[in-house]
Amino acid sequence: RGHCAELRLLQADSYRWLLDMNETEAFGRGLVLLDPPYDSVNSYHVWNLFIIKHIRHTWPLTSVALWYPIIDSSQTENFHTRLAELGEDILVAEIEVERPHEQQQSSAG
Repeated sequence: RGHCAELRLLQADSYRWLLDMNETEAFGRGLVLLDPPYDSVNSYHVWNLFIIKHIRHTWPLTSVALWYPIIDSSQTENFHTRLAELGEDILVAEIEVERPHEQQQSSAG
């Protein structure tokens, strides 16, 4: 059986918390779930790439689960290409949930 010295669950503005965290908080393994606001369709991939790159630099043993809307397939493909440029240990897994046509929204990754 494993032993966990510390387990914390935070509900916070993930971008702000990750950018402001001190070095003592960025140790060991971690899991960050990013569900950022998507107010600007033109900039959300830029912010996501920025924060993922920041996490990889400051907290390298952390896994990131990112929710993002799949609005345009070429935009999503470009995002995947940019993610791959961050390193070899990137895994992209997407799920598409079908809804009745009247409730249909874009897919999400």
